[in-house]
Amino acid sequence: LSPQLANQIAAGEVIDRPAAVIKELLENALDAGATEIEIDYTGGGTQCILVRDNGTGIDSEELPLALLRHATSKILTIDDLSSIKTLGFRGEALAAIASVAKVRIASRTPIAEYGATVLSEGGQSQPVAPCAHPQGTTIEVKALFYNTPARRRFLRSEKTEGLYIDEGIKRILLSRFDVAFTLSHFTSPKRYPIASNAQAQLSRIGRILGKKFIQHSVNIDIKRLGLRLWGWIANDNVTHKQGDHRYFYINRRVIRDRVIMHAIKSAYQNENPSLEGGQPNYVLFLEVDPAQLDVNVHPTKLEVRFSETRLVHDFICFGIKEALAQQSNFVQDKLDLSFSEAGHSIDIPQEEALPYPHTLKSSPLKMKRPLIDNEQTPLQVNQSISAQCETTSITPRPNSNFYLYETSSTLYIIDLIRAFKPVMCAIIEQYWAEGEPIEKPLLFPIEMHLTPYQIKSLPALRPSLSQLGLQVQLRDSKLFFLTAPIGVDKTKLPQFVNYLFEKTTLTFKEALDILLNMAPQPLNLSLLHRYLASIESIDTSEFAYSIPQATLTEFFSNRSTLVE
Repeated sequence: LSPQLANQIAAGEVIDRPAAVIKELLENALDAGATEIEIDYTGGGTQCILVRDNGTGIDSEELPLALLRHATSKILTIDDLSSIKTLGFRGEALAAIASVAKVRIASRTPIAEYGATVLSEGGQSQPVAPCAHPQGTTIEVKALFYNTPARRRFLRSEKTEGLYIDEGIKRILLSRFDVAFTLSHFTSPKRYPIASNAQAQLSRIGRILGKKFIQHSVNIDIKRLGLRLWGWIANDNVTHKQGDHRYFYINRRVIRDRVIMHAIKSAYQNENPSLEGGQPNYVLFLEVDPAQLDVNVHPTKLEVRFSETRLVHDFICFGIKEALAQQSNFVQDKLDLSFSEAGHSIDIPQEEALPYPHTLKSSPLKMKRPLIDNEQTPLQVNQSISAQCETTSITPRPNSNFYLYETSSTLYIIDLIRAFKPVMCAIIEQYWAEGEPIEKPLLFPIEMHLTPYQIKSLPALRPSLSQLGLQVQLRDSKLFFLTAPIGVDKTKLPQFVNYLFEKTTLTFKEALDILLNMAPQPLNLSLLHRYLASIESIDTSEFAYSIPQATLTEFFSNRSTLVE
């Protein structure tokens, strides 16, 4: 094929409409380090497009190369391709544009005394000429698709193409708060100054997406395992059937990736079941090591491939879930979800469980509802306890170490901290007896550094860790905990494993006993419910105090006694 025809074919992949031209020119300006960018266009972008920036510019000797295919200053070696830090890198956008339009480039570098300009028409370039030009680059594209009438016939009306352009510009405006933009194609030019703080960033978002998004948005900023997710997510009050305010960026590159969209929607639907097909709105930024990301998988770079897709998916899903839950005051139990509930499952090998000396009684005990919540304390009760249990659904007071549990004859006050160890031992045995895994995937893996001796000893320790519900992964000198036993304090796991490396002769029961002693915390209520439903009676000598119902009825029968 002739070079001109090859460039026109490439233009069909990259330059499908005027909006794509502006996208490529803006990305070049941003890669050049511009802090001021002006955008103008007429005729829906087919008559004229102009993008001017104050970036580093192009040397006059290299100006002709800018219009050649696969000519770029952004990468030099194949190693650069595996760690791309710029928006563009292929060196084909300007060549593709020049093959289907009339292009003029004027530019000046900081050290040049004057600028230089080059003209190209249909891929045929003219000699470089000097010109007056400030530092930076101006690219003017006229008569787009003038020499490919078949492509021009498939364009929409000027108004529709203008809407596509404005949407593309909007994506760039939201991605780079550190750059000022001037939109000159409006009757009155619009200027968006640099947004150097959170308030200024919200102001720019409000101008673009509207005040309603700002009023109902939640700020999010989470860092884990070399990943950072930050930005703004809207609650279900501003979801749209079309999801017209969805902007996701990876390393400041706008992305439309199915894995990312699934993670976001899963987080919203788990916390807002009433979403019912509505699309959540968000402006989110994911920062990831470029070496862990392949952006060279799509002609327009709208899709990417991750080296660890599941990790990224679950990081995004649970990060958004956590932010929504904090904003909505959801109880912690709603956050304690496994990865499988987010649409992805983790295959964990099941080790043969060691025998445990205790046995559980099998007769179930029907339980009634707890008696204390945020709004009501025991002294505010003015009716019989038993009657209230039949008619009221009440949750326990947050951060309380005690829990009220009622049977037909007795009210029990359960000390959740003292109940932790005996109940956990019984629950773990019950999980094993019923063939259920005792581990649960962690929201964010916990890491610890290993010494060379510990790295060498890890293979021998893995079976014991697996029996305790600890699935781990070694990367270099770091050990990552992917799962943890149900109900324990996850932050104490590194301390516990360090102890296991020192005490290599522990039995399983001794190791479990140490883990429960090292990581005590108020017992999880869902585990307490399971335990109470599996026993015939509560042993009040360990962690519970009992009050007969008859005593309570007599006590509350006299209101004056209650006041005293």
